Amino acid sequence: MTRIGTQTRLPGNVLLAASIWLVAGGAVAEARGAEFLQAFRSSRIQIVAIESGETLQVLHGHRDSVYGLAWLGDSRLASAGKDKHLLTWNLKRPTPAPRVLYAGDHYITALAVDSQAGRLALPLEEHRVGLIRVSDGEVTHRLEGHTAPVQVLAFAANGTRLISAGNDARIFVWNVTWDAERSGR
Repeated sequence: MTRIGTQTRLPGNVLLAASIWLVAGGAVAEARGAEFLQAFRSSRIQIVAIESGETLQVLHGHRDSVYGLAWLGDSRLASAGKDKHLLTWNLKRPTPAPRVLYAGDHYITALAVDSQAGRLALPLEEHRVGLIRVSDGEVTHRLEGHTAPVQVLAFAANGTRLISAGNDARIFVWNVTWDAERSGR
């Protein structure tokens, strides 16, 4: 690991600049506090200490490459990938076992979390974007508009907007306040 000014370069072309991870070479990463998650063209997820680069924990549960990672709170995380599964992990367990939250028919190429509302966004079939409740895995909404696979998803910090971008060279900004209103936020 090498430090470049206020940036930290980690093995595999992962670059941490402030709290934003820029990822190259088929890797995904997600930072939180002093730890980050990473998966490099692998079904294996690593939890790594940012300062030392030490691997703290390795998680096995996917059958193919992981494309999306997200922290769901202090001790839980979500992962998704080429095996068409969205998994959640409880890291409080001595040996974390994944829980299948969603199993689809297509690769899950992106993942975004709105922790305040307890929901995740992920690509669905027919180029849709789905909102899934973390508590039970129910797809509460299907957003239509893309004409090619969705590759990038991100919630605004306040959870009222969801941004999606796809291979159709289109970017959508979705108003997702209806879920927030229903959950009492």
